[in-house]
Amino acid sequence: QGGAKYPYRGNVYGGGCGTDKYDSNNDGIKDAYNPLSGIVHGTATVVINGGHVVRNLYGAGAMGSVDGLTTVTINGGTIGAENSGGGYVYAAARGDDTLTDDKQAYAGPTALNINGGTIWGNAFGGGQAGIAKGSVTVNLAGGEVKGDVYGGGALAKTNTVTIDEGVYPATNVTLSGTTIDGDLYGGGLGRLAVAGVAGKD
Repeated sequence: QGGAKYPYRGNVYGGGCGTDKYDSNNDGIKDAYNPLSGIVHGTATVVINGGHVVRNLYGAGAMGSVDGLTTVTINGGTIGAENSGGGYVYAAARGDDTLTDDKQAYAGPTALNINGGTIWGNAFGGGQAGIAKGSVTVNLAGGEVKGDVYGGGALAKTNTVTIDEGVYPATNVTLSGTTIDGDLYGGGLGRLAVAGVAGKD
């Protein structure tokens, strides 16, 4: 777990990294993430059956977006560790809390399925700062979440694409077996939940 002290190490991403920057206004300073870097034009699926993810788990990329459905299924194993500053699960993207929505990493619809294992932090149907554009589904059927569970994201917005004018996709949370040591919320947290340097995990 020695790598856990480095915030960009020990994470699992279903999508691409996408963290390289480019000079967006020709002033010699690399100041913007390339929105096409690390993007997945399709679906992304992450299945954890065992083992140990030292820090966090994301269904989409770091700054790389996923056009289609992102699905995270945890059947066993451990995410994070006690007092590690990690242990968070996000069905959407990591993103960057300093960016405006039009430049943010995103995912399409998201699904988070927890059937087993131990999650030491919080679990989110949305992203850390990255946006979930479509419907969000959270199924809690087994295992244990030491923190809280949220249908939405941390700082991230969810359900941002309208089906019809004024009609947005749904967020659905179903609890049928997971032990939650914290609280269960249908919506999002509204701030970055990661301990340590906010927005940098």
